Order: sequence, then structure tokens, then C-alpha cells
Amino acid sequence: MLALHEIPTAELALRKALSLDPRGAAAHVLLAFSRRDSGDVPGAIGELDAAMALGAGIGARRGKALFLLEAGRLQEARAEADKVLAAE
Repeated sequence: MLALHEIPTAELALRKALSLDPRGAAAHVLLAFSRRDSGDVPGAIGELDAAMALGAGIGARRGKALFLLEAGRLQEARAEADKVLAAE
């Protein structure tokens, strides 16, 4: 649904998935991309933080670094990028 740019439908499905399994890190990651696509970068970053708190992999941190960079939050983006590099 995200690939088809059906953002409202995708978000509804992801929120339903999270209501069934609130610890679903993957759903938080996908919701982050959906929120970013709809222009809610702070919400997207929050979803990635939630995903990382639930054990999401390094890809979630990479996404957060990218979203921070796109938001012009350069120092925070660099800090996240440094964490990615340290983990690899």
C-alpha cells in the first residue's frame, strides 16, 4: 500500500497491526515511512524511536538519520549516523 501511495489505507492497516501487537517493531518502521510520506517527519522520527526501543535493527537507525537530515536537524543526524557507523 505504501508503494502504491495509498497512505491513509496503509496507516489504517499499520495502526490495526499495532493494536493487535503493540510490540511490533516492523509495523512502527513502516508507519514511520508512511508518516514521512504524508509530511509528518517528527511523527516519523517518533515511530522509529519506538521501533528501536522494541529492538528494530540498524535499518531503523539509518532511517532516523535520514529523516533528521531531511528535517535539517544536522547535529542530531550526524549523531545517529555515527551510531550506525559504530554498529557496523
